[in-house]
Amino acid sequence: MNANLNQTPLSTPNRPHRPGTSPILVAFLVFFGMSLAFSSVAMADRGTRKHCDNEPVAITAPDLTAQEWRRMDKPALIDKRTMRQRIKDMQQNVDELALLARNARHPRMRDALYRQVDAMQADLDQMRAELRRAERVKLDNSPPPRRPRYDKPVKPRRPEPASPQTFSSIYRTLDQTPFHDDRMETLESIARRQHFTTAQVSRIAKLFPFHDDRLAALKLLYTRTVDQENYHQLYALLPHRSDRRQLVHFTSAR
Repeated sequence: MNANLNQTPLSTPNRPHRPGTSPILVAFLVFFGMSLAFSSVAMADRGTRKHCDNEPVAITAPDLTAQEWRRMDKPALIDKRTMRQRIKDMQQNVDELALLARNARHPRMRDALYRQVDAMQADLDQMRAELRRAERVKLDNSPPPRRPRYDKPVKPRRPEPASPQTFSSIYRTLDQTPFHDDRMETLESIARRQHFTTAQVSRIAKLFPFHDDRLAALKLLYTRTVDQENYHQLYALLPHRSDRRQLVHFTSAR
């Protein structure tokens, strides 16, 4: 009888050994399953930052339409080979969890673990399908073209006044025009396409002997003068104070 008590019972060869599962282990497995189900989002986000945080890149996906781009809330870039390896590692974890579910002694625990395994397996299958449908994109790491920077605003180029030869021809044409009205019309026609200096305007204004015609010529040529800062030197060409006052008000308003 004592000999029988000291003997160690032998397990049956055909019966698999089923270790007991404690509630603490079940809670850990459920938490592990839930965290594993959401690990794909974190992995994809880390893969995106790995590719995009260093410097901006240009993305080209010719197979995607503009409407498909707008439907994307937050598109991410991942490497397919890296993602396939991660899915493979996650599948191994799911298989190990399924093995633990099959070895669970209590039916309720076994059913809860199987539900977690089914949900995780569905997520993995969806990830595989989305990875197969993912478009291949082209990345352009070349820096964008730099915009020209100007420390100071660019001043408009000052127009060139009439050359001495051109002004001599203009002066001769005006001098040879007999009537004052015709001379004014000729000056208006020339002023549309020529610019003058203050010295040249002074010579032209002296071709008009009447004070009202001279005042009209000075008003006409003010906007066509390249050195308007010296235009005050021409006030002396007007003999009447009222005419000089009119010219001062005219140039001040421009």
